[in-house]
Amino acid sequence: MKLKNKLALGLAGLTLALGSGCPIHKPNPEPIPEPSPYTFYTDEQEIKDRFVQGENVDVSQALDYNPIPNNPLAKSLISYLNKDKSLQTMRTIYVQYGANDVYPYYSGLDQAIAISNIYDDPTEIQIGKGVFGDGYGIGINGEDIVVPTKPLKLTGQGIDKTTVKELIKSPKDFIEVSNIRLEGEVVDMGGAYFIGSLSISKEAYIHDNLFYGKSAGVLVNPSRDVTLENNVFDSVINVFDPSYLPSSIIFASGNINKKGIITMRNNTIKNTPRAIELSEEADCGVQGDLGNNMFLDVGIAVSNPYNYPQGFVGNAWAETNP
Repeated sequence: MKLKNKLALGLAGLTLALGSGCPIHKPNPEPIPEPSPYTFYTDEQEIKDRFVQGENVDVSQALDYNPIPNNPLAKSLISYLNKDKSLQTMRTIYVQYGANDVYPYYSGLDQAIAISNIYDDPTEIQIGKGVFGDGYGIGINGEDIVVPTKPLKLTGQGIDKTTVKELIKSPKDFIEVSNIRLEGEVVDMGGAYFIGSLSISKEAYIHDNLFYGKSAGVLVNPSRDVTLENNVFDSVINVFDPSYLPSSIIFASGNINKKGIITMRNNTIKNTPRAIELSEEADCGVQGDLGNNMFLDVGIAVSNPYNYPQGFVGNAWAETNP
């Protein structure tokens, strides 16, 4: 076949292929981002007007996320979880349903903590699946208030598997709490009520927990080094007077001469009329790091009645779109 005829046939074949709709590769278009289900506020004055009570609260560098649907909060914040803070323990005690209450297996958290208090070195208590505590105590000697006095690590099986309805009061030593759904306790102290899930007086590392419900608030002494990281506070409302006590976290200290390092990062506080109360001489935002948190559908996010300088820099302030 002559060269001229070969070229003609080749051009004809190409024309036929193009005419018959033979697919040609084209780059995929950029996906259209899903609209955010939230309104994020980034103007400092608007944030102060909407979410802050008191003066001297730095809310600069506000974040504007566009969370993906179906998992809008958990993956939207960068985790600053620091495993180096985790307590290195010497022994493990187990809390399980139906345990025979012989070391190291116990059926109640109060029994396990009583054993851990015997030792001076750190103990880990691993809490199994189930609900532990009933959420309403009968006083300081009741079953639903537990008081660790030695270094302690409390580890659950996950927020969907382990629920604790007790007040854990840590007045004397380091405590680490993780992977637990904490619903707290209403303790009748002879007419005066103590409401909460954790009361932290010393150093603490609290991470990967869900604090849920009306009595799941946390009391923190900010004159100590405390880290709250990767937690969710959901629907925490004081059961007796929602207008008086803040819902989720109280930073309260009477020691103005000692300043702890407060680290509060990668937490979500949502569905609550009041998120954080900086009570008494609490000074958290200058010495510490209170950034990269999400405040979602809260009334007052930060209450600073004593007007100490507080640095809540680099947080997300949002409301659900109607």
